[in-house]
Amino acid sequence: MSRKIRVQLEPRLEDVLGFRTVLKARLGLLNRGLGTSAGGLDQNKPAELVFHAAFLDQGRKPERTFEQFATLSGSVTLDEKTARPFFRCEPDADFVYDAPPPSGDKPFRKLFLQYDTASFLDAPEGDAPATKLRLPEDPEGARFLEIGVELRIGGADEGAHEKNDVLDVPLGPIEALTSTVPIDQLRGLARIMSAPHFSAWMMLIYGQDIPDRAYRSLHRALLSEAVEMPPIEIVTSLDGDNVAGYDQSSKHIKVKRQFIKNAEEDPEEAALLMAALIEEFGHYVDDDLRNRWSKVGGDADLDEGALFGYSLCNLGWDIRSEAPFATYLRDAEQVPLRVEWPIFKAALDKTFGPEEQRADDMKDAIEFFGAGRGHGKPGTSFAHQSIEDALKNSFPSDEHREQIYFGNWLRDYSQAITPNTLLLLKLAGAVIDKGLPGTSPGPTRFESDPRGVITELLDLYARAKFKDVPEFRVTKARLGVYRSCEHIDNPHGLTTSPLDPDFDRTPSETVELKIDGTLQMPAYLRGRLPRPAMSAAEYMRGELSAALAAGPTPEGRRRLGQGLHTLEDFFSHTNFCELFLRKFGKTTVEPWVPSVTRDGRTFLPLVSGKFGGDDTAASIFLAIAEILEADKDKKCEAGIRSIGVKMAIMVIRDLRPHIAKQLDAALTNVEEFKQAHPIIFNLICNSLGVVMRFLHWLCGVIARLLANQIDEAQTLTGPGRTVNPTHTQIAKDHDDHPLHALAARCAMVAVKDVGEMMITAWSKAPGAKSEAEILDGAERYFVHPDRMTAVQTPGLIAISQEVERFARDPANAAAIQKASTRTPAKDHLDEVMKKAEEITKSIPIERLKGMFGF
Repeated sequence: MSRKIRVQLEPRLEDVLGFRTVLKARLGLLNRGLGTSAGGLDQNKPAELVFHAAFLDQGRKPERTFEQFATLSGSVTLDEKTARPFFRCEPDADFVYDAPPPSGDKPFRKLFLQYDTASFLDAPEGDAPATKLRLPEDPEGARFLEIGVELRIGGADEGAHEKNDVLDVPLGPIEALTSTVPIDQLRGLARIMSAPHFSAWMMLIYGQDIPDRAYRSLHRALLSEAVEMPPIEIVTSLDGDNVAGYDQSSKHIKVKRQFIKNAEEDPEEAALLMAALIEEFGHYVDDDLRNRWSKVGGDADLDEGALFGYSLCNLGWDIRSEAPFATYLRDAEQVPLRVEWPIFKAALDKTFGPEEQRADDMKDAIEFFGAGRGHGKPGTSFAHQSIEDALKNSFPSDEHREQIYFGNWLRDYSQAITPNTLLLLKLAGAVIDKGLPGTSPGPTRFESDPRGVITELLDLYARAKFKDVPEFRVTKARLGVYRSCEHIDNPHGLTTSPLDPDFDRTPSETVELKIDGTLQMPAYLRGRLPRPAMSAAEYMRGELSAALAAGPTPEGRRRLGQGLHTLEDFFSHTNFCELFLRKFGKTTVEPWVPSVTRDGRTFLPLVSGKFGGDDTAASIFLAIAEILEADKDKKCEAGIRSIGVKMAIMVIRDLRPHIAKQLDAALTNVEEFKQAHPIIFNLICNSLGVVMRFLHWLCGVIARLLANQIDEAQTLTGPGRTVNPTHTQIAKDHDDHPLHALAARCAMVAVKDVGEMMITAWSKAPGAKSEAEILDGAERYFVHPDRMTAVQTPGLIAISQEVERFARDPANAAAIQKASTRTPAKDHLDEVMKKAEEITKSIPIERLKGMFGF
């Protein structure tokens, strides 16, 4: 006669993030108590372990109610001699649960079971499914959980679960993220700085409006460890694409759950998570300074979190190869998150760089992680900056209009980065390298990052043209690369480039190039395209939307300028003016396209020209060459840092870092350096002159090769019409085009209208339009002249009147006659070729092609 079998469930208490709780338990079987077991001696009988749970809002209560939630199936046998019970199940057996698992990425409790090998045969172990018991979802208000186990043999209860062991589980956190890295670093900083030093350092980040006493109070609190890391709240989603943020209302840092899970597996995501925690801690410090240590309130002008993070991470404390930075409790497991410092350093500029330091994205109380004015007579020669003079009424501040124009300028100069220019720079680096003494310490940026080289050159150019202040800095993120949608260009003929993923991909005849019969234009102009493709209208809408979100800030005005660039290009890069003049009776004007029939309509489609930005790139490299021309023969002078010298030093720094360092010292104090190091001085000054002269020549080569390729690739005077005319044929950017002034005046009407809508929305003035109304209003300018009567707005009426006046004015007869021929305005291209030939000393073009692989 055997005794009843009882189930043992012994807890293993653990300290989880400061909370004493149960994560593990030992499961076993015993013969004890009175009664006869349903198990048979030396017989395998089907059996089940049935788990029950009861939730309590206080300690154990006799009236608690248990509910079954999981079952593990197997068999039971009793030892023939001792009647000792043994439970057997398959090693990969799993529980059958009464309720489905939580939906999505919702966390759940888990109990890790250790099976007593003295009573379980072939017991699950290691990472087997039956070692992780998913516990029921906590009801609201529950503080404790009790777990009981019932053994059933052959369908009969061996004994009620209440008579077996009952496991008490205090309900600690089910999911948590903890990190002390940000507060530890700030405390360490406070320990090595005096109070005045600390106050001055913090003031550079958080502003002068916070009183000195607040910074000193924070310093004292850090030394006494009275400042703690704010709680980190794990959330399913945040506004937009943000992955982390600081909530001023709850004083919590919020982090998306998926972001943390990604950081478990991906070292780059781990680096970004650590950067995000530091940045959001920076927002918390700002909030503390303004609302705890002082009553200033408000928010720092720039993104204080990014400034804080960048400053903290450049103090030299990150010298180890890798280290833990946070602990993630999920599904009852404590997972250490580690950062690899080399990867973290690479993520710093992405997370904390100048772009982010100026972008202070807030949602309620949550903070988140052709250029110029033309070259001819005023009134007849226009460029993007002069077109934007139409904004003077809405933006009377010269400084604000300059910030708007900077965004426009960036879009013009992004056309310096095309697949062809990157290929040329890769080859150019090797040529420059041979002209310098010594050898390069490793692969040069000309080879590994030609896009970065052009970006830095243009950054130097922008500092000279605008102001050497952060809001006018050129970064990769701001500049981008040539993309047809930004310039109303036809992507026909572009091919996917392996050089950079940001370049256009090969367009599809049935997607981007498809002509819509209702809009009477191809989808690349106004369609809604699958990503990564983007129509010109979609790009413009995105920039205007970003401008609205950024508000009346340098960032908002820059994004407005980028959107306006595309709007302005609509009138100069398409055949809009030609088609509109034909509607006013000037039917001899060349439309550049044949009639097509789409959706039951026959019409002349509105299109833009193709060729991928190389024509503008040629002009840009000529502009850089002109800068270098002015400086290339100057001698080394104390304190001189002309833009040409800066460009040359940049190149030398990439190729010969030690020479660049010596050169910098030489230019700081020429006489002293020359006396101490005469040989080195002569060497580096000669190197500077060689590099400047070579860069000047190289820019001419690039401009000439690009212009020659355009000349060869485009059918400039071909007899046939096509829905894909060339950019040189159709563009009206330069004042030698007969319709240049008309296109500019049409653009000014649109720019003035969108600018007024934007400033009214920013100021929240009465009658301000919604975001959707502004974006739709801007997109309405992308219209075929045949459809103007169907879209009557004040702006479009004004443009119609502008075109009609041009058509009726006898003074424009010669321009209309020139626009009626198929001889394109290639004077500008010829000018580029002539200037570039002078710079390159008239070396035969075929030899240049051979040198640079064209």
